[in-house]
Amino acid sequence: MNNTLNTWGFAIFSSHLHHFIPEIPWEQHVVVFQEWEQYHSPKNKLLDLTNMRLSNKIDWHGLPAGILVLFHLGDHLFWPQKLADKGIAFDLVMDRAVWEKNTAVLTALQRKCTVNETKCCYFFSDDPMLIFKIRSSLKQHRHVLIFADGTSAASAHDKRIEVDFLAGKLAVKPGIALISYLLKCPIYALHSHTIEDVLVLDLMHISLPDTTMSREIYVIKTMASLFAGLAGLLLRQPHRWECWGYLHRNGMWDPNLLYLNKDEKMLVHFVKLPIQDGWAYFDRVNYMLYH
Repeated sequence: MNNTLNTWGFAIFSSHLHHFIPEIPWEQHVVVFQEWEQYHSPKNKLLDLTNMRLSNKIDWHGLPAGILVLFHLGDHLFWPQKLADKGIAFDLVMDRAVWEKNTAVLTALQRKCTVNETKCCYFFSDDPMLIFKIRSSLKQHRHVLIFADGTSAASAHDKRIEVDFLAGKLAVKPGIALISYLLKCPIYALHSHTIEDVLVLDLMHISLPDTTMSREIYVIKTMASLFAGLAGLLLRQPHRWECWGYLHRNGMWDPNLLYLNKDEKMLVHFVKLPIQDGWAYFDRVNYMLYH
């Protein structure tokens, strides 16, 4: 018997995976889950700076100051250091709760992200002066790095917009597109891919402020485009997204809003899980527990 199947971690992961990529068969979920666990472990061999580089097809130093966008794809905390090592100056925006939870790691990262003797500054997303700090960074020809999926449970009730994502929808924070619109700065969507065992950071998409659009339309179209790029990557490599494990806790996806599926008759989507006084069955389609 595979004990992986009888854990809450797998049950929630599998539920999310089925909702957003239903074409992956149930019996394949445990394989993807194990790949996901291994890929995001601290011992992952990909998290080696010597095996990582910036694409040589991009004039990184020639990019006008803008918003660098990354996603939580397992290598996300290593690219800031790699960018800094190559002399690309930037500051970083994050939720305050993320800083409070990971202070030691982020303090160490900040020390490593020094360009021309100037450290990367950390800005908090709830700072009422945020837009002015970002404007100041851009004027100093420093980029601003933001994780598009870098939302925390503490910000779950922040203003969100809904975007299509794979077979479902996500509630995402619109700040990246809003800042771009207000400050007239470009957005650079960055994704990594492997070339001959080397992980390469590439510029996959550029969004430029469009003054012919209303602010609302620009924000919606831009955020939808960013997450469409992520979706395309996950269809090929679903194990790379760290957020599968906590999507229900960070405000991007609420299973309570799920329309109950009455058509699926196969019991294969039920997982037996331990609870305090015995066992229960978790329905991975409808996120319901039967005891």
